[in-house]
Amino acid sequence: MHLSNPALLTDETYVPGLPRESVAETYGVPLDDVAKLGSAENPFGPSPMAVEEVSAALLRMDIYPSWTAEPLREKIAAKYGFTPERIICGAGETEIISWIVRTFAAPDEGVLMYEPCFPMYHLSADSENRRCVYVPMGSEFDFRVDDYISAIDDSIRIIFLTSPHSPTGKLMQLEDVCCICRAAGKRLVVLDEAYIHFSRTN
Repeated sequence: MHLSNPALLTDETYVPGLPRESVAETYGVPLDDVAKLGSAENPFGPSPMAVEEVSAALLRMDIYPSWTAEPLREKIAAKYGFTPERIICGAGETEIISWIVRTFAAPDEGVLMYEPCFPMYHLSADSENRRCVYVPMGSEFDFRVDDYISAIDDSIRIIFLTSPHSPTGKLMQLEDVCCICRAAGKRLVVLDEAYIHFSRTN
């Protein structure tokens, strides 16, 4: 008898990028010459102000952090022109993707994504018994927007868009994002811009 969720019994696992140290050792290059952009890490290190704040926070490490992260949400909201109520914070993007899948799609409802895609989209959907719907990218990894829109049927509840796209790095055009959003109707469109700081536009 299996005690685990059958949807989790898969041979596929998410394989994160190699640490900088492993890349340097494997390819025989100096560590300082390795910039790990695949995990959206800052190759220049943390801001001195961030180091100062984290150091100060260590003096309060015996206290539970805020469950609602209100001070952080207020800062993010002010920077991007939203109200704090529209901001959520989690333990990384993976946790937030999992929340989105559980909250906005019921079991067997559809989650639309390009193929290839960031693996956490389909791993989260599979683990929650949501149905993954894939639209293959073109031969040049173009977005084939018409095909994507054609895949939006009554079963689809969540539509994932990624720009710059992971893993190809391709940037979506604003008018393509708008076309998909218009076609989505009342479905949830998730625009994942985890790597947007590597782009000149968003």
